Amino acid sequence: MNRFFLGLAIEAPWPEEWPEGREIKEKHATLLFFRTQKFSQDLLFRMPLPSFPIGPIGTFDTPLFLPEKSPRAFAWHISWEKEEISHYQKTANLWWQKEGVHLDEREWLPHVTLARAPLQIDQWQTLPLPLPCFAKALHLYESLGESTYRILWSHFFVPPFKEIEHTADLAFHVYGRNFQELFCNALWALSFQEPLLLQWKSPLSSLSSIEDVIRALNALFLQADISGSLPYKAVTHHGEVHKSLHHLLEWEMIIDV
Repeated sequence: MNRFFLGLAIEAPWPEEWPEGREIKEKHATLLFFRTQKFSQDLLFRMPLPSFPIGPIGTFDTPLFLPEKSPRAFAWHISWEKEEISHYQKTANLWWQKEGVHLDEREWLPHVTLARAPLQIDQWQTLPLPLPCFAKALHLYESLGESTYRILWSHFFVPPFKEIEHTADLAFHVYGRNFQELFCNALWALSFQEPLLLQWKSPLSSLSSIEDVIRALNALFLQADISGSLPYKAVTHHGEVHKSLHHLLEWEMIIDV
């Protein structure tokens, strides 16, 4: 029986060095897993795709040793900022079942496996969290054994942000369907540079303009800087907002550092 899984390719500010263990090179979050003798390519053309154009953002918040009773792998749990991933996982799961594919029946746990045994558990537990992440693509993988995988099919998302060259020290193109999402994705862009900022995120009232977004980010900078040194001074008011592909807002965020 061949082994396949549908998973999200994950991007994060990964540590430069990992503790001892068999590191998983292809960082992914599995949505569903199945075994089959034959696989029809026709399924990929009919499979429901995610309705969200932008790669969802999330936070690695908890270390996991799996399975709990006799750990053979180390992972980080993901808390997604929105329910979109959970909804799509359920939709995809039901669709593949209706197509007669026998799926793994274990309860879905949003996580990324980072390494497999042998592991130095004490060393892995010291890796700093929380850490921001986002999904950059949806892939159908074939498992080849020994923690190696082959990508058979891909659906790519618009990234929530992209760092760009600018006369300022730091600048990004940030994407969102509305100003609220623009704020969150801007915060994630900055958190990739300084994860400390994640400690200060909190629910906000509705944001209706780019000026609201800038004020909210600068207020967060001030709050975070009171408790520790940040490499940022402020978000400037010079960046422009316009409509990009998929009718998304695209903002050139410029940071005074």
